[in-house]
Amino acid sequence: MSDALLPIPDWVARRASTDADHAALETPTGELVSYAELDGRVGRAAAALVALGAEAGRPIALLAGAGLDFAVLAHAIARSGAVLMPLNARLTSDELAYQLGDAGAGLLLADGVHLKQAEQARAAAVGSDVRVVAIERGLPEGGGVIEGAESLDADAVHSLIYTSGTTGSPKGALLTHGNFYWSAVASGENLGVEAADRWLACMPLFHVGGLSILLRSAIYGTTAVIHDGFDEVRVNQAIRDEGITLLSVVAVMLRRMLDADDQVYPPSMRAVLVGGGPVPAELLERARDRGLPVLQTYGLTEATSQVATLSAADALRKPGSAGLPLPATTIRIDSEGRAAEPGEIGEILVAGPTVTPGYLGRPEATAEALRDGWLHTGDLG
Repeated sequence: MSDALLPIPDWVARRASTDADHAALETPTGELVSYAELDGRVGRAAAALVALGAEAGRPIALLAGAGLDFAVLAHAIARSGAVLMPLNARLTSDELAYQLGDAGAGLLLADGVHLKQAEQARAAAVGSDVRVVAIERGLPEGGGVIEGAESLDADAVHSLIYTSGTTGSPKGALLTHGNFYWSAVASGENLGVEAADRWLACMPLFHVGGLSILLRSAIYGTTAVIHDGFDEVRVNQAIRDEGITLLSVVAVMLRRMLDADDQVYPPSMRAVLVGGGPVPAELLERARDRGLPVLQTYGLTEATSQVATLSAADALRKPGSAGLPLPATTIRIDSEGRAAEPGEIGEILVAGPTVTPGYLGRPEATAEALRDGWLHTGDLG
């Protein structure tokens, strides 16, 4: 089917026209930002980035805490035509310098908390021409505005996210507008989308899981609620008193939530997505007894986060399972080039529109990971 028949609009601009007054974001300070306001901020920030020298297709690195600045720039960098490159603030200056040089980033945006770290990383990035730009409550505005496009190139790269590098140097996975859009569509079909949804982002936004919450919420026209870190007491309070309906965590975070008090959770909580590995049965039982619907998931950066999800109804019936592939995603368990038999262990292969087109500047690694239409994850299933 022609791409012209499947247009992907600038999702913030679209929601500004259809849901202007709906809350797009709730910041760590409790500030509510409507879609109309977010669109204006994104348009002005995109224009400011272009004035600073943003180049189409070139990465702009972002080193900032979870909050309004990060959220605005996550959309604005893409609207400027550049590529969002979120940086892990937990890395050393040398590790950040490696990524800046490997990506060929032109700008490094840093908030006040991370400005010294950014300067150290720039100094360590020998041979790089990256320029540090301090951000505090956005960027300097010169009066210009870049409007959101009615139709985006689905194959254009939106983000560059570096893998953990457990074997060898970290690799930059390229994720397109289409990758994020179809990931949102698949997750929405799996979980459903309600106008009153408030998805709590308490995981790092530089991680694909946290970033996906920002982008999916904008695609749906719902609200992303941002916390500037994980605090189990604060998360429990948000669920009970602030209308949170969706949450993404890992098992240790879920355990801390359940250990923090002994109160039940409200029925408005629709789903707790838990990734990062199987959830122990006793933890699932505790969550069930307290009213938390836990959906175990499997995903990875190269597939734009979620790949498979186990329904809450099956959580205790199928322990250790990550469930079924999301819509439009196909999973195969491969054993030495053939489909594994039921119960046989093999490598997890993934295919579908959420799979990365490859790694930046790594043709050999790309060819190794993407073979015959399948992403070879290196994970066993």
